[in-house]
Amino acid sequence: MRKNTNKIKVFFAIFLMLVFIMSTFFMATSTQYNISSDNKEDTIIKSQDFSSKDYSSILKEEKNSLGHISVLNLTYNRPGFHLSSSYSKLEEEYNSTALVLDYINTTYMESLQMASRNFKSQEYIQNDDILVKLNETIVVKYDQSFDPVDGLEGYVLYAPRLPIEEVFEIYYNDTLISETDYSLIGDFIMFNYFVYENFAYTKEAFIMNIIYSYKINIASWQMNQIEINDLPLNESNYDFNPTYNYVFNLRCSAYKDNGPSSGTEFSQDIIIKLNVSLYDRESLSDYSLKIDNEQKTNIDDYFDNYDNIIVNLTDNFRGNNTLFSLDFKTDFTIGFTNAVHTTWAVDRLISEKHFREKIYFPTVISGPEHYLFKFSFFESTFLMDYIQSASSLFDRIVDIIDVNDTENSPISQGIKITTPSLVIGENACPFSIFYHANKTIKLIITDNINLPVWDVNVKVYYYDSLFGTYVSNDKTLPNAPLIPNENGEIVLNKIPLGEYKIAIFQNDILIKEVLINITSLNEEIYYIHTDIFHFPTIILVFGLTSAGIFLFGFVFYNRKTKKRK
Repeated sequence: MRKNTNKIKVFFAIFLMLVFIMSTFFMATSTQYNISSDNKEDTIIKSQDFSSKDYSSILKEEKNSLGHISVLNLTYNRPGFHLSSSYSKLEEEYNSTALVLDYINTTYMESLQMASRNFKSQEYIQNDDILVKLNETIVVKYDQSFDPVDGLEGYVLYAPRLPIEEVFEIYYNDTLISETDYSLIGDFIMFNYFVYENFAYTKEAFIMNIIYSYKINIASWQMNQIEINDLPLNESNYDFNPTYNYVFNLRCSAYKDNGPSSGTEFSQDIIIKLNVSLYDRESLSDYSLKIDNEQKTNIDDYFDNYDNIIVNLTDNFRGNNTLFSLDFKTDFTIGFTNAVHTTWAVDRLISEKHFREKIYFPTVISGPEHYLFKFSFFESTFLMDYIQSASSLFDRIVDIIDVNDTENSPISQGIKITTPSLVIGENACPFSIFYHANKTIKLIITDNINLPVWDVNVKVYYYDSLFGTYVSNDKTLPNAPLIPNENGEIVLNKIPLGEYKIAIFQNDILIKEVLINITSLNEEIYYIHTDIFHFPTIILVFGLTSAGIFLFGFVFYNRKTKKRK
């Protein structure tokens, strides 16, 4: 009997050692798994770049395309100049009335070139000058008998008061003068009339018609969005009805009274009839027109059948830097591509564990083709102090201010962003804000009696999208599911502010979802109480393992004993 008792003691000693080793191994494995999960952020998934080839600018310059301006008619009646210091001999002829020059008129013939601005890359035009063809008529009278000293020189000098761009034709009476019979001396035309007939010792007169081009300048020509409208919170698509101001100054140069050598000035004596043709006229409404700061009440009278704006001669639109100002409204529908809920952006990890970037893809869904549009929106997911930089893919201006510097802000903290210029036809105008994510929170998950739970998987959603190194609406690079440590804790380090959804799974079954709205940078602890039934897992495993080994040993021992008997 003593021999059998010793065998039993040895058996139970071996049994206890096996139980201890297996339990220790189980606990170490369980604890190590939780520690690895808790420290998984040491391994960063490389963030995914968006493809810039999918986004390209259709603008050569960040400006509104302005359409066309042409001249339909003009009036001007001021004589030019017939004396030049280089030809002083003519002064004697004029003083003796042997040579007399009478100005008749200046008449408009046609428009040769419109002013036009179109900044779309494939259609780019930027011309701020209008060219018109004019006919200036003078009568030249001469009498040889009035100049008995030296006789007539036989030529005439003349410079129109409106500077010549190019001389096209000159007529002597109704005869076209050969180009070899006149020349340009500075700003003057010199014509030798004796070439056509020897008028010595006679008294005659002839008509000269000078056909030339003249340049009219459209200055300070621009169109601007008068005010930037705010996008309402929680809206990712929205219809705007902004107001624009279209403005320019009309400048027509003329020589000063002392002649071309004294320079030019803007002329109040020239009156212009204009055709102002804007792009996308069918999309415009609610016009308000001012000419030379005079408000026009009968705005409908200024439109032709094609919705061009006609400024008539009776409006006295003069060339001395007169202002044209037109206000109108139009409609835009905007949206965000790949936006994560109401953050309006893609969020991604850039470097280390806390430098992140929000990339916004605002786009024009509908609106006029040639006009730029900006809007503003409020962003509460980071603070002004944590912004490192901001940039636009197309090098357009992104404006950011602290909400504390704004009026009537719908949020108490965060920033107000004004988008770069948007235009329909571009997939989007991406811009990004590089910021420091400095928020840390701790989640403590408990069971039905508020004891820690660690045998669960936890998924973290950022505004309905899985949070990770790249977060967007259509695709993400999420973090792996989190597993609490033995204290039921999960620490989320270096995350942006905003709304998070914590989803808890046990055996792939959703146990609970909790929404957390993180608005401050202070470290916070969130307790998540679940209905998971409390049963100490280690005790259960230890008990079952012990019972199994004991049963196996007991059966084995009984068999051995029976064989000996």
